[in-house]
Amino acid sequence: MIKLLDDIVFEDPQSRIREYCEIEICQGYDDKHGIDDNITRGDIDAANELYAMIDVYDKSESKRLLSNSNLSILLSSIPNIDIYAVSSKEWVGLRSKIEKLLVEFLSIKGIGLAKATKILHLKRPNLIPILDSFVIRFLLDVNISDEEKSSHVNIGLQALDRAREIIIKQRVAFEKLVEQIRDLPIQLTPVRMCDILCWTAEKWDIRGIHNAPMESPINLYSRHQNQKRVKLQLPREQRTPMNTLFLKISKEPLVRKYITQIASITRDGLAIQLPQQHGTDLMNLKKKLGRFVKDFH
Repeated sequence: MIKLLDDIVFEDPQSRIREYCEIEICQGYDDKHGIDDNITRGDIDAANELYAMIDVYDKSESKRLLSNSNLSILLSSIPNIDIYAVSSKEWVGLRSKIEKLLVEFLSIKGIGLAKATKILHLKRPNLIPILDSFVIRFLLDVNISDEEKSSHVNIGLQALDRAREIIIKQRVAFEKLVEQIRDLPIQLTPVRMCDILCWTAEKWDIRGIHNAPMESPINLYSRHQNQKRVKLQLPREQRTPMNTLFLKISKEPLVRKYITQIASITRDGLAIQLPQQHGTDLMNLKKKLGRFVKDFH
C-alpha cells in the first residue's frame, strides 16, 4: 500500500504501475536515461516521446536548450542520488542547486516546468521526478497555468519536496514496489513511480479522463466533493489511449488517405472502415495497431 495524500491510497500500486507501462509511453522515454551533464538532441527527442512538445510551437526551442552551456555546468553539481537517501541537512544544499538549475531552464523562452523535468528526469532518474501540470495539481492543488511564470520554480520545488516526503515516509513500500516490477523490460525508479501514481490519480481517478484500458480493478481512496474519505472500487472497463494511437498510426499513408472514413470510436476501442481492395496493406496495418483496434474491416 502507498499513501499519496491522506485520502488517496493505492492498495495495490503494482497494478497501477503495470497498467501505466502497458498503455502509456515507456519505451522511447524511460529506457533513454543519459546520466551525464550534457543536454543532447537524444534527450529532447526522448522527452518529446512523452509529449514534451519541444519545437512544436517554436522551432527554436531545442536550439536554445542545446546552446545553453550553463545547463551542463549547473547539472554537473547535482548527483544522480536516490531522493530518499538524501538527509535533511544534505537536502538543503542539493535543493538549492536544483533551484538554480530550474531557474536556468525556465529562463529559456518556451521552456516550462514540465518540459524541464521531462529532460531532467532522463539526466537524474533517481532524483528528479516529472512535474507536469497533472502532478503539480495533485501534489499541491495548484493549477500552474493560472500562476505567474515567476512562481513556477518555487512551485516545482514545493512539489519536489512533497514527492520526496512521500517516498521517504514509505521507503520500504517503494523498495518493495521496485522488486515487484523488476520483471518489466524497462525499470522505473521510485521517483518515476511516484510521479506516475500522482499523474494517474489526478488524470484517471480524480478528473475521470479515461483514455486508457483498465486491466483490473484498483482500490483507491479518492477525494469526494464533500471532502469525506470514500473508498472507490474502480470498475473494469476498456479505454483507448487515443492520443497515443493516432500519433502512432497517423504516419501511415493508408491511414492518412482514408482517415475520414473512421467509422466509430466506442468504449471498447477503435473501429475503422477501409476499402477491402488494399489486401495485404490492411493486414499489415492491422498488426501494427494490435490490440488498440477492436474491429478492422
